[in-house]
Amino acid sequence: MDWKNLENWKDMPIPAPQDDEFEEVAWGIEKAGEAFKKLTINRPKTGPHDVKVDLEFCGICHTDVHVALNELGGSMYPMVPGHELVGTVVEVGANVTKVKVGDRVGYGCIADGCMDCNACKRSEE
Repeated sequence: MDWKNLENWKDMPIPAPQDDEFEEVAWGIEKAGEAFKKLTINRPKTGPHDVKVDLEFCGICHTDVHVALNELGGSMYPMVPGHELVGTVVEVGANVTKVKVGDRVGYGCIADGCMDCNACKRSEE
């Protein structure tokens, strides 16, 4: 679903997963003003350069809470805040070489980059 072109995207429910997605359980906020709750969200299936991790720990800092509650303005929902993740690799894409299934991994708040903007082109993704 193209969330950017919907007039009332802030009030839209989470859509059914597409063929290249799977459903996942997460804790987040579905609509502005609601409390944190268990949600079912869509995540992309593991691609050739991807790693799927069984999440065991996730840090949620005060900024995550402020953003989740829209106290800084501009928050987009549904939202599943959190960063500094730790877990165990359960699936790797065909082109992944640095980790394998069973490895314990951790990663920070930057999980992807567009590789097209000026920051990415300066290796600051």
